[in-house]
Amino acid sequence: MKKIIIALLILFGTTVFSFAQSSQKISELMAAPEITKGQASYLVASYMQLVKDEASEDEAFDAFKELRFFASNENVSDLIRIDQISLLYMEACKLKGGLFYSITHSKRYAFRELKAKGLIPNQIVGSMTVSGLDAINLLNDCVAKSGGTE
Repeated sequence: MKKIIIALLILFGTTVFSFAQSSQKISELMAAPEITKGQASYLVASYMQLVKDEASEDEAFDAFKELRFFASNENVSDLIRIDQISLLYMEACKLKGGLFYSITHSKRYAFRELKAKGLIPNQIVGSMTVSGLDAINLLNDCVAKSGGTE
């Protein structure tokens, strides 16, 4: 019963930034032990309103590929790492970074910046994959840190 209540609270909390997203896609994302670049792209692209709700993960991933967040040899089904999702979130939420992030806008310094802000625990390393629930929680934290929704 406790797990159901917590899951419902998290689902309710995600509506702050994803009120129009498909509940089925969010449910799938929450249950995923590791998420793909396509799933992360859909989550961020729908928050940024780069794609419509009915868009596929492929369309969202392609949108970020065009913005050069992903290399041309990366696939929508590849697992996303915490440093990669950190860069997406820093850009999506328009979070300010330190000197090296401001110069490079690289995933390494985005990850380090989110750690410095206390949004990512110190024991996490950049090469770790991300669970769906962690991805949603981190995005919620980034949105809150940026001052709210757009």
